[in-house]
Amino acid sequence: MPSVRELSNSSYADAPKLLPKQESIKRAKAQVVETILGKNNSNRSIQTPLEPVIIQKDLLLHIIKKRSAARERYANFIIPSLADPNEIWLTSYDDGFRRRFIKLFKGKKNMLVIVRENLDGSLLWNVIPAESTYINRQRTGVLLYEK
Repeated sequence: MPSVRELSNSSYADAPKLLPKQESIKRAKAQVVETILGKNNSNRSIQTPLEPVIIQKDLLLHIIKKRSAARERYANFIIPSLADPNEIWLTSYDDGFRRRFIKLFKGKKNMLVIVRENLDGSLLWNVIPAESTYINRQRTGVLLYEK
């Protein structure tokens, strides 16, 4: 794969609004659920370039348990990263293969978003202000889709 340094600026999407860090787990949960699942508060199907991903409410909430990461702030990044990723990789982990959706956003610092679909159907996301060398190292496994 060519380095992300070679990608044009149009490969980077405008970063969505960063949400506030919540002090309580109850408020963080409410923010994630409303942002990702919407007002109806139920499971949601997102069409990806490959196939739909079902976001399950019960499996979504584990993401906010590690309060120091305050991942609820990045809930606005998840749907665009699934629906319109730059790349999708099938990556090997100790317990099996998982799909990783990679989306690049521009802002004060370029940001890498990785949404990993776990074996149980839950999602894990990392939003990282990143240099191109770090982004390139995250592009591992079998490339399933490239925009």
